[in-house]
Amino acid sequence: TLEIKPIITDVIREVNAGAGNGQPREWYDSNKKKRPDIYDPDYKPFADAESDRELWNRLYPFYQEIISNDKERILIVSHGTTLSFLQSMLLGFCFEDIAKVRFNGVAGAVSKFKINSDGKRIAVSCSYFFILIISCKNAHPKFFNIILILKYQSLAK
Repeated sequence: TLEIKPIITDVIREVNAGAGNGQPREWYDSNKKKRPDIYDPDYKPFADAESDRELWNRLYPFYQEIISNDKERILIVSHGTTLSFLQSMLLGFCFEDIAKVRFNGVAGAVSKFKINSDGKRIAVSCSYFFILIISCKNAHPKFFNIILILKYQSLAK
């Protein structure tokens, strides 16, 4: 066995679409609140949905935990919008930057980032992801999963 011990957290769940969760796309599109012509970080498609600002604020402590730990490898598995925001954070973007730059995910794709000992972040490969692999420091590998967080003893580089 790989001696995997999942670490499960709902912090990295997908953005909450409120009343739109689980609805057919046609219903969602015809019932959501109209998006403003200019980007609004507090826009919510439904009153009980999560805005970009709320999502960023939910994810930021998780991001800080990732970059401050001493594990060599971290695997994160989640959904597109959540991983898009985490990718932005890993590349050094601040919240205000998402008004200009947004990463879109493709189902099943993998991206890999490396954090050097000097803190420099490198996108080793970006396939616009649903899985995010971060290599950092020289310690035992650790895998997180938003939906399924995994801890490995080794992982091919």
